[in-house]
Amino acid sequence: MNKILYYIMCAVLLLAGCTEETDALLPQSTGKVTVSMTADTQYANESAPMATTRATTISRYVMEVYTDEGCTIPAPVFADNGNHKEQTSADFVLTLDKNQSYHCLLWADAGDGVYTVTDLKAVTLADATKEASEAYYAKAALEHKDAQTVTLKRAVTLVKLKDKNGVDAGKTLNLKYSQPSQLNLQTGAITQETQVSRNVTTQQTAAGEVITEFYMPASQAKTSFSLTFNYDGEGEEVVADIPLQANYTTGVTGEYKKQLPPDFMTFTIDLTNCSDKLYILPFENGITGNYTLTINWGDGKEETIAPETTLPTSGVSHTFAENKEYTITITSSQGDVSKVQMPAFMPGYYHNTTKYNSKKLKAMNTPMLNTGETSFSNCFYGCQFLTTISATLFNKNPQVTAFTSCFSNCLSLQDIPEQLFAMNEKATTFTNCFSSCGSITTIPATLFAANTQAVYFSGCFSYCTALTKVPDALFATNTQVTDFSKCFTYCSDLTTIPAKLFEKNTLVTDFDKCFEGCSALTEIPNLLFATNKSATGFSKCFSGCKEAKLNPNIFCNEATEKTTRFLNMTIDFTYCFKSCAYSLNTSSAAGTAPALWEYTYGSGTITKTDCFESVYTVSNSSAIPNEWK
Repeated sequence: MNKILYYIMCAVLLLAGCTEETDALLPQSTGKVTVSMTADTQYANESAPMATTRATTISRYVMEVYTDEGCTIPAPVFADNGNHKEQTSADFVLTLDKNQSYHCLLWADAGDGVYTVTDLKAVTLADATKEASEAYYAKAALEHKDAQTVTLKRAVTLVKLKDKNGVDAGKTLNLKYSQPSQLNLQTGAITQETQVSRNVTTQQTAAGEVITEFYMPASQAKTSFSLTFNYDGEGEEVVADIPLQANYTTGVTGEYKKQLPPDFMTFTIDLTNCSDKLYILPFENGITGNYTLTINWGDGKEETIAPETTLPTSGVSHTFAENKEYTITITSSQGDVSKVQMPAFMPGYYHNTTKYNSKKLKAMNTPMLNTGETSFSNCFYGCQFLTTISATLFNKNPQVTAFTSCFSNCLSLQDIPEQLFAMNEKATTFTNCFSSCGSITTIPATLFAANTQAVYFSGCFSYCTALTKVPDALFATNTQVTDFSKCFTYCSDLTTIPAKLFEKNTLVTDFDKCFEGCSALTEIPNLLFATNKSATGFSKCFSGCKEAKLNPNIFCNEATEKTTRFLNMTIDFTYCFKSCAYSLNTSSAAGTAPALWEYTYGSGTITKTDCFESVYTVSNSSAIPNEWK
């Protein structure tokens, strides 16, 4: 149950003409009297500076006059012989009999149609389900003198809802309460109430800031009301006995947003083959955030890091008793995964080389807590004994845009979870992400399906020497990619390339060294680059693919597109097919090279140095000009 604290200051403010009604000695004739209204802009329980920040516009003034204090006998004091008058001016002109006592009811509001004021003993909300607005009133005895000023006080209370921890933007806060909807100015009492259900769309607030505020008609006597709220569908909570009184503000401060339980992450280290027993938490140096961290070292020992702690430059470390495996748990008091839960977490080689942290990490068992970082570059770089990563490892860090060298040189990592980047829709950079992960044999088909903003895949799987196959649609959703250079460089066990691997990547400009050194590749398929019309860099693209059969239509359908495919473009073909099909002894096995020397280049600049160097057995090898080989 959320705990709600409420407050209302109990100061009493006496206002002119509101507490006493006296008759003066009356002359024996009738005369005109001007009665003016002025509004008290300050709430009884707020300071004057606070009052000045609130602009109140009054454009409707209403007055009713009676001859008795109980306001039952109308007095025909206005020009139309009526006792009720509504106008835009604060000054009323009345004709009074000096032998008669008079009592009046006064009302002022913004004239916005919120209130129905045809009877000031029953001022009513025009739509009782809607929020009220600022309004003022008074009950006064009229004096028999030429001019009189009456000070009005508020007919409403201002309810302010605050959250002690702050709330998020764009959430729905549903409020249910019984709203006073009719006010008798003669008695100052509420005569009617209506059940209200309102939805408020929240703006982001810090702890203690106002989530929302609203006006409610209220009586001059202190009463109370109950508020039922439901934040973002979390379930209804009731706050009872909230004080309510006209001309006062009522603050309801509590936890509208439920506080989530603490969150945690676990990872396993292995000290079995280490010469030391020390492990340093891979937090980046600096000051922690507004959360408490509890570190369970997995050996029965715990320690706590208080909020806003300056971490030691030597790191938070622990010395274990034995050289064996330990599962460490980091618990954060911040249970909201959309908020920062811990400092940057960098267990890789570049964070701490002194104690060889990178050689001690064995498994990331759960999602990492939210670090608030946008770059996970080098995060696990060189964790050469890391064997297992959680399928939801990055789920709590959707803000990350860069995964450069994130798992580079994780030599023992065998499997990449298919949904690893499923929550990282903002990611743009996967440069060298899995470079030199020599134990990876396959890539999940939808690994990058959610990363539609990705731009850079340079070196992403370079030197993955055990990789044998690439999924057909691996990059099908990555339509913004511009760079595939070195993407599969020296994947020496890779045997096939899907013909439509790059079909959707029409913005790519760079395929330099993309498949360089893929010595087990058996064929370069027709139309592999048919849709990549912006690509200009093919330097060493297939250099060293000694087992690869060539096809003539790798770049386009040569029968129809030779004259247009590279027209007026600046293209680099340096060493593009160097040593391709070198190990194939027959032309039927070696295939046919694309006749790039026959293409039309127009005003373009072509770098063709050694493009077909050591390409001997293709069927059209004799046609290749020397300047191309």
